[in-house]
Amino acid sequence: MRKLRAAYAGNCIRLRRDSDNAESDFGFDGSGNLDSAAIASWLGGTSGFVVAWYDQSGNGKNITQATAGNQPVYLANWQNGLPAVRFLPANSTYLIVDTTTGLQLTMFMVAESMGPGGEEIFVSQTDAVARYVAYNSFTTAHVWTGTLGSTSTLPTDRRDPHLLEFQRSGDGSSVAWWQNGTAVGTPTINTNTCHFEEFGRNAAGPTSGKFNGAIAEFISFEPNLPGGDRAVVEANIAAYWAL
Repeated sequence: MRKLRAAYAGNCIRLRRDSDNAESDFGFDGSGNLDSAAIASWLGGTSGFVVAWYDQSGNGKNITQATAGNQPVYLANWQNGLPAVRFLPANSTYLIVDTTTGLQLTMFMVAESMGPGGEEIFVSQTDAVARYVAYNSFTTAHVWTGTLGSTSTLPTDRRDPHLLEFQRSGDGSSVAWWQNGTAVGTPTINTNTCHFEEFGRNAAGPTSGKFNGAIAEFISFEPNLPGGDRAVVEANIAAYWAL
C-alpha cells in the first residue's frame, strides 16, 4: 500500500465504491504514499472494496477479486495512520496465481490478526496438498504453518501488527522464519515448488481457514535475498510502518 520501486509508474489499488458500485484506480502521492486524500474524496464517506491490488514488479502478478461479495475492505487508517486491506472471515478472499514458482523464496508481509475466525490464514497455495502461512490457535499462541503441518510457534502477542518474514533456500528443505526481525523457528518443509494462490483464506479449504485481519504490504523475491539485503528490506519496512 505504498510505492516500493522508484521505476514503477502504475497504480496501487482499484476500488469499488459501495454507494454506486463505481470503480476507480488510485496511485501514489509525491512521497510514495498511497494517495489516501484522493480516495477519501472519491468515496465521499462511503465504504470502498478492493477489486485489484497491483503488482509493482513489472511481472503482472496482480491480486484481484471480481466478485463483489468476496472483496476485502479498504481500511484508510491502520498502523502508523497508514492504509491496509481488511479481510473479513465471513466472506472475503483475495486471489493470486503463481507469485513465485521455484524452490527458493524470500517473503515479507506486514499484517495483523484482528480476531478469531478459524485458522488465521494470510496466504496459501494448493497443488495436491495445502501449504499456507498462518497464525493458528489464535487464543493461545501464533503458529506459522508450513507444508504438511510442520509448525513453529511464535510469541504470544496476539492482536498487534507484525513484520512476518519467511525464507526457503537451497533445495527447499531449509526454511527460516522471523517476526519483527527476530528468528522464531525453522520448521521442515518438503521440496515442492513454492507460490501463493490466495490471500485471506486457505486455498484448499477448510471453510474455517479464513483470515480475520489486515495486510498492508507483501513482497516476495525469487531466488532468495542474501542476508544483508534481507536486513535492509526489513529495516525499511519496520521504519515505514513503525513496527
